[in-house]
Amino acid sequence: MLLPSPEEGDRFPLGIRRQIDYGERHIDLAAGDMLVFYTDGIVDMMNGESEPYSFDRFRASVHRHAREPGNGIIHELINDAEKFSGSRDHSDDITLLVAKFEGMPSPVRDEPENGKPASTAFVENRGEVRLSIPSQPGYEKMAMEAAAELAQMLGFRAERVEDLRTAVAEACLNAIEHGNKLNQMNRLDVLLKPAANSLTVQVIDNGSGFALKPQHEISLERKISGEESTRGLGLFLIEKLMDHVEYKVLPELGHVTTLRMDKN
Repeated sequence: MLLPSPEEGDRFPLGIRRQIDYGERHIDLAAGDMLVFYTDGIVDMMNGESEPYSFDRFRASVHRHAREPGNGIIHELINDAEKFSGSRDHSDDITLLVAKFEGMPSPVRDEPENGKPASTAFVENRGEVRLSIPSQPGYEKMAMEAAAELAQMLGFRAERVEDLRTAVAEACLNAIEHGNKLNQMNRLDVLLKPAANSLTVQVIDNGSGFALKPQHEISLERKISGEESTRGLGLFLIEKLMDHVEYKVLPELGHVTTLRMDKN
């Protein structure tokens, strides 16, 4: 699908006025198509000769990097603009949102499949869910809620869903703070992998990693009372709440924290 030109349709900026009529346009998406939402901070970037980056250059960059996996396309789009401007200092904010359409899912049947509700079979057969979030505290809530929503759809008990929320949030915060060192140029990838009787969550950072195991047995009572630092408490909670926890360094991915919760 070709990106529409900004000259087509009403271009009045969103949020400037409370009451304004915007034009509507219907676009049929095919599997593999991509939507790119952006603020004008990227197309208005100037080079040393006061020449703007422009929509045409931005669109060409999108086409060049359309096949990049995960959050790679966002990095490449920003890199192209910064190379043009010759600077990583931005006079205006830059916000990019990329959504790739993978095609319509198979319709959900009303009758059970293999003794399970159709909605559960539908989720299990759809495969994994991928998220890419900034390395900034607060964004872990997006991964936490996505994991909880998927667990609920899979039929996990309410208390297990709450345990999952806590573990995913702690794993993401560890990766954001100690893996990516709060470097917002390094994003965090979260993979949710549903199965018949379990849900696996992988948190992937590309920073320098973090201490995987405490040096001594953690005493929850001493930490709560303030006798010990709370350092390491997040990993302690993760291992207590999840059925399986694994930490690995994979050259092709980065530092991977794998959490699995079984339906029991």
